[in-house]
Amino acid sequence: MDFQKTLLRRTGKAIHDYTMIVEGNRIAVGVSGGKDSLALLGALLLLQERSPVHYSLHGFTVEQGKFVRPIADPLPLLAEEML
Repeated sequence: MDFQKTLLRRTGKAIHDYTMIVEGNRIAVGVSGGKDSLALLGALLLLQERSPVHYSLHGFTVEQGKFVRPIADPLPLLAEEML
């Protein structure tokens, strides 16, 4: 099985098993530019499209543990990292 499917399945299962996201949640993802934060943001964006639970997702750049600015559209950032 490919990595993306495994990551999405395991992330979705954890979210469901531990009731991490409920209807109407507003979720902020701190993005440092590293692989882990970009993978999390990408997984949550893909899961958001498929989820029966409606939630909003917002990415923020992070510097020294502080939210610096919101990312208006995180998809170009993810595409750039994947090239």
